Amino acid sequence: MEKTQFVRSAPVKADFKSGTKFEELNEQTHVVVLQSKENLDLVKNSESHNFISEDLQKSGFAWVYQCKSRVLLVLNQKPTPIALRKQAVDSIEKLRDIKASNATIYITQDMDFTAAKHFIQGFMMWNYQFEMKSLPGVDLLKNISICFEKDLSDQEKCEAS
Repeated sequence: MEKTQFVRSAPVKADFKSGTKFEELNEQTHVVVLQSKENLDLVKNSESHNFISEDLQKSGFAWVYQCKSRVLLVLNQKPTPIALRKQAVDSIEKLRDIKASNATIYITQDMDFTAAKHFIQGFMMWNYQFEMKSLPGVDLLKNISICFEKDLSDQEKCEAS
């Protein structure tokens, strides 16, 4: 009987930036935007405002298109660590459904840093796995960029990366 070995999946290339405006991301293909209920600027500017708001209220997620980017809006409804990590897992699954290989996590200026950190941790953990050599694995994201709209302090930069 052949022994099965567990091996670590291919490493993910992670990129980190702070002080980034959303307009600077227009070359990114898939953007995951974590935002609070109070700040739905991307939705307000959309022609489909009512439909998007309805999707966000029902499921906490909505797809929109902004310039060349396909944007997954994630509404931070419950700012608990477990709820944020669950939203991150669901976000990864939505990206896998469309066979994305790259993603940018964009944290809006009004989002609490601790909440953002829990979301990012959940996102990165769900995209990391050990797999068996003899079985096909799940498609993982290969490149992940993490962008904060606001400039972070040195302490926050250290914690986020």
